Amino acid sequence: MGSDFEIQKDQETIARVENKKDSFFIEIIKENYETLSLSILFGIIWVFYYERLL
Repeated sequence: MGSDFEIQKDQETIARVENKKDSFFIEIIKENYETLSLSILFGIIWVFYYERLL
């Protein structure tokens, strides 16, 4: 996974994420998937920071 990526559902982009240093920026494209997109991003952030602590 690169620093910028997309979250997709059924091969349709529902959000775009940009990583700049230690900050993540999300652009929600499909508003009805806002909760799903944020949940996925929080999980990715958790793994990102957990790996840095090891």
